Amino acid sequence: DDFKQPGNGRAEYVLKNLYVYFWRWAMWKVFESTPGSTAGVTCFITATGYLKGPGFAGMREYIRRNTSRGWIINLTPEGKQPPAKNAVFNIETPVAIGLFLRDEANDTETPAEIRYIDLHGSKQEKFDALASLTLDDPGFVVADTTWSEKFTPPPSEMWRSLPSVPDLFVWPSPGIKANKKWVYSPSSSTLEDRWSQAVMETDRETKRQLFRETRDTKIDKIAVPLPGDDTEQNTHVPFEALEWPADKPAVVPVGYRSFDRQNLIADNRLLHMPATDLWRARAVGDSQLFIVEQHTIFPGVGPGLMFSELIPDMDFFKGSEGGRAFPLYHPNGDPNLARGLCNALTLDASEWAAYVAGVVGHSGYVERFAEDIRRGGIRIPITQDPNLRNQVVAVGKKILWLHTDGKHGTPPGDGESILDDTDEVSLPRYEVAVKKAPVPDNISYDSASRTLSLGTGEWRNVDPRVWDYTVGGKSVIRSWFGYRKRNPAGRKSSDLDKIVPVEWPSEWSREFHTLLATLTWLVRLESQQEALLDDVIVGPVLTVDDLQGLGVVFPTKSDRKPQNG
Repeated sequence: DDFKQPGNGRAEYVLKNLYVYFWRWAMWKVFESTPGSTAGVTCFITATGYLKGPGFAGMREYIRRNTSRGWIINLTPEGKQPPAKNAVFNIETPVAIGLFLRDEANDTETPAEIRYIDLHGSKQEKFDALASLTLDDPGFVVADTTWSEKFTPPPSEMWRSLPSVPDLFVWPSPGIKANKKWVYSPSSSTLEDRWSQAVMETDRETKRQLFRETRDTKIDKIAVPLPGDDTEQNTHVPFEALEWPADKPAVVPVGYRSFDRQNLIADNRLLHMPATDLWRARAVGDSQLFIVEQHTIFPGVGPGLMFSELIPDMDFFKGSEGGRAFPLYHPNGDPNLARGLCNALTLDASEWAAYVAGVVGHSGYVERFAEDIRRGGIRIPITQDPNLRNQVVAVGKKILWLHTDGKHGTPPGDGESILDDTDEVSLPRYEVAVKKAPVPDNISYDSASRTLSLGTGEWRNVDPRVWDYTVGGKSVIRSWFGYRKRNPAGRKSSDLDKIVPVEWPSEWSREFHTLLATLTWLVRLESQQEALLDDVIVGPVLTVDDLQGLGVVFPTKSDRKPQNG
């Protein structure tokens, strides 16, 4: 409770991480358990989430108030899943040393100064740096001094003056967190087979293991149905009470990963943290759009934001490290935008989404502002020039069309299909078919012949930039194929995960062909986006203060909740 902050409850589920309990215990042990104690030191190597995550705002304020000075030594600035040679421990989680000191002069009304440093290089290079590092090393940079702000250095003054994603799009939510892999699949028939296997199992303990119980999902628990007409409504019956033959599961399309549409059993009995409010927002219908941000983690090589017409998984952005989604509309249909934003610049909600996509939805944005993004997150430079703004909106509509399989925005070419060559772009050609069996287990690319091979299949005229296209530094093509190959990628948590297609469906080849065309158009549009971004930055941009002067009312914490009507 001492690490909580009023109005921050929706984000504070992260305080249940075990390392957070250790931090609180240590602070109590050193600073509170001994009567009359005024001085002490706490120091741990733990996960880095508390340095920047919004759910840790109260924890950061507590530390700033109850200690006199602090030092953060980030041992894994590479982020999650660092290269093996760079990892200090053999784990995927980024870690940092946090050292906090309190002395007799501690002032609870003055925020403690926190100094921060990154250690780069191989494991041995990091150890060598630690051996010579002193607390007054000039490499330390003073972090933000606001009570609950991040324990990392602040961004540049220019970057701080720009509106952030949550300034513009008010209410965010984590994506779906199933905590079981078997409920997702690119194949809806595979999900039906897994469902049948789980329902038919008569041994209770085996059924539990197949089901993969979590804290909030158990075979003997009931649940409130997920919002929507196409979700499972019969959830008032425990899963273990279902009898064979059972009805087919309610299967819906979802955004599983960037540019990877899969299927989910939409049954609230199965989903650990279903993001119910996001499902309410999904029920708005075809106009709904989800803007996905990597959130507290640097987005890596690729676009700064992703856009999906489908409700996203929590790891939608890159398959790890979580993130959050901003629906374009509240569940009641109102735009999920700062009050007065549409009137200030005469852009409607969809045009605002297109503007953001035009500015942020390409790798040039991340490359240009990398250091500021690391320190201050994604921010949106908004040009004061209405003609330039309209140009950004126009290209942004093409980006939205490509991200959402044509459900939003406008087509990038002359027609309504991206599968035909145009005067602007020469598309990949599907020239050798993928054999149905066995399911392929390999994918490769030959840059000399511009040929991509998937099993027995071949696509010719594939741009090298398409093969190299990444989101969050992760290959889109290899990620997409990884979930469809003979032995699918991902950690298996149930024997149900072993039920996979035994033949390669022809629709997967069509989907892959569309993916290649989509990426081809995206790399073709990047130069146009970069040129427009240059024009935006060179000219005057609207700061947060400017927008407030135009009547925009930016959200407070109490505003960051869905409007359900």
